[in-house]
Amino acid sequence: MQRAWGFILSDDSDSDEMVISEAMWQSGDCRTMANLCHALEQRARTGAPMERFNLSRSNLEGVNLVKANAKDGYKLLHADLYRANLKNAHCFMLDFSGSSLMKADLENANLHYANLEGCNLLGTKFKNAKIEQVNWGEEILQESQARKATSREQMLDLYQQAEEIYRHLRKVCEDQGLFENAGRFFQREMIMRRMQLPLFSFKRIISKTVDLFCGYGEQPLE
Repeated sequence: MQRAWGFILSDDSDSDEMVISEAMWQSGDCRTMANLCHALEQRARTGAPMERFNLSRSNLEGVNLVKANAKDGYKLLHADLYRANLKNAHCFMLDFSGSSLMKADLENANLHYANLEGCNLLGTKFKNAKIEQVNWGEEILQESQARKATSREQMLDLYQQAEEIYRHLRKVCEDQGLFENAGRFFQREMIMRRMQLPLFSFKRIISKTVDLFCGYGEQPLE
């Protein structure tokens, strides 16, 4: 049953019913609930976007957030999933836009057609996760942040993080035989490395030239 500011969680026992408000989800008060996965699944089924939920360090192993028989998935937007356990999670078509998945464990998770655009993927674990049709966005979060950095120190740190993330995604894709995606991530990895070099340095000029002519080997001239 959906309510204006929350919903009723029930396990078919009237005595165990409780109302979970959006404020509770957003404050992180729900993270230690014994039936957290069930509660989140019920909340998802209301159909309303799940925005800014604080699920950091939560145990969501095996959670099923698949919207059955639908053309689009549930929305878990701008959520904090730092170090969350999402092993074996069912996230088919789930929209994670803008969420922090930093150091989250997605081992064996189903991420087919999931949207990870604008997510923080630093240290995210994708071991054996199904990622063939993931929407990664045009660029990862740290890359876009680096261009807006107000100091060179901050810019270099963000480009370094972006390089690390692209390297990890490349290796994950290589392990799964997703060589087209791996090639794309390798190219972005090399660009992030170039952006850390002094602007008019010889190494940066050579790197830029290689990128222009063949995309670091991923876009050879025909």
